[in-house]
Formats: sequence, C-alpha cells, structure tokens
Amino acid sequence: MPQAVELPLDGAALGGIETVWRELSPLYDWNPSRIVLRDARRYRLARFGGFVVLSCPSALAATSASLLCGRGDAADLRSAMRDRPLLRSDRQTAEHALSVGAEAGVVAVHARHFDEYWYDLAEQHAMCGNKFSRRRTYLRALERSGAMRFEKLSLACTADVDEIRHVTAQWQDRQAQAPTVDDERAALERLLSGSMPLDDMHVAGLRVNDELAGFAIYDTITDDAATAHFVKARRNSAEIAGTWQALFDSAYRAGARVLNGGYDGGLEGLRRAKSGLRPHSIRQAFFVLPG
Repeated sequence: MPQAVELPLDGAALGGIETVWRELSPLYDWNPSRIVLRDARRYRLARFGGFVVLSCPSALAATSASLLCGRGDAADLRSAMRDRPLLRSDRQTAEHALSVGAEAGVVAVHARHFDEYWYDLAEQHAMCGNKFSRRRTYLRALERSGAMRFEKLSLACTADVDEIRHVTAQWQDRQAQAPTVDDERAALERLLSGSMPLDDMHVAGLRVNDELAGFAIYDTITDDAATAHFVKARRNSAEIAGTWQALFDSAYRAGARVLNGGYDGGLEGLRRAKSGLRPHSIRQAFFVLPG
C-alpha cells in the first residue's frame, strides 16, 4: 500500500499536483482499451511497454497533467517517468508501481490532502431524505430573504465577469490566512481575463434579490462527469449551500451523472463543508514520483 503523505500547499503544488488531480480526475477509472477522447487536440496517449500515460494541457496552469495506468516493469516505469515530475494514478497502478519502484528509482504515495469528494448528481438534485435537511433549511431561508434563483452565467459576458470578480473579492475578505487563497484567486483571474481556453467551461450562479450571491465554475471532461474548479459565495452558510446547489442543479441538467467537488487541501473547515454536502464517495489520490 503506498504510504500516506502530506504534500505542501504552495504555489508549486498548486501548479503541478492540483493541476494533475483536477484535470484528469473524471478519468479516474479509465480503461485504455475503451477510453473515448472527446478532443484529440487536447489529449495525448503514449505507451511505455506495459504502462500507458494519458496527458492533456491544463485549463488552469501552463503545465500538462498526466495519468499513469498499466502493469509494466521497472524499465517501462523509468521510461514513463522520464521528464515528468510526477504522474497521477489509480490505486492499483500505484500499488504496482510501488512493487517495482525501488529498481526504477521512483516511489508511489497516497496524498491524503488531495483525496476527492464525488457527488451523485441525481441524489444531489433531488435532495430527498434527512441527510439533506440542513441544506433544504438553508434554501428556504434564502427564499424567505427575497427572490432567489439559479441562473447560467457566461465567461464571455463582461457584466457577468464583473459580478464574479465582485463576489470573489467578498469571498476573499472572509478568509483567514488560508494558504491557497492568493494562488486560487490568481488562477481564477487567468480564467476571467481570457488568457486560457474556455472550452467546456460552465458557470452556475446563485442570485438573491437580483444580486449575485455566489458562483461555481465547472467543466465537463467526459459526457457523464463534471469537475468543479471554483465555488465561491459572498457571505454566509446559506449562500454557500445555495451556490453548491446551483452547481449540482446546473451540472445535472447539463447531463452529468457525477461531479468531482475537489479536495479539502488538509483544511479542516473545508473538510467539514465538503463532507456535509454528502458525497457518495471519496476517491484517494495517488501519485508516482521520483524517489
């Protein structure tokens, strides 16, 4: 079993490990014999003996994300790792890489801060049962406070982008010295400024009394899986809950079956928040990197 480690949450980590995890996580259970690549210009497959590496350019940073899968030997693993600082993998590949890693000069680790929260969108959309009672209470509170609605925003609309920036500033004002805030806002600004491709990017908004109270930016890498990149609300727990519900509703109506809500980064408050949203599974993050 790969050892569990805590990886640093600095700018380098956010430009590398986070990119790998968020970009390729919807393909977590992929099978090289049947994977469907929606855009041949975006993805690249390379075979190294018994290993296959799937790479794609990042939508959030100027790096490439790579996923390792297969059952090769030490020489194959060395070839796959050449010129790559790390590779993301599923548990089975990580355990196999660990078994041949000593000879290959690499290690496989479980990066617990990057374990993902996955949500069943049909369940989240319906919100049935006692486990969703708190969220239903928050939504009723928003409805009582004034007109509340979910809406679709566009990153190509200047007015929408201005509102997103305003909510982001209000969100940042509420944050204690969280280690990822500045890096996250910088990544969001790259997206809002149009300096990176907007293909497959969607924005769900929560509006209360005609003001944008929260937004969520997500993409659809596969036909039935969505990945949340940014979820921000301006004020309180009710608006945070409403923003997540806007995200779940939007992704569900777009045809996604599951949503990757990202990781908690080792932040206790974020862990409680994402656990409180009732994920149907938590997928462990494994990485193969030089020893």
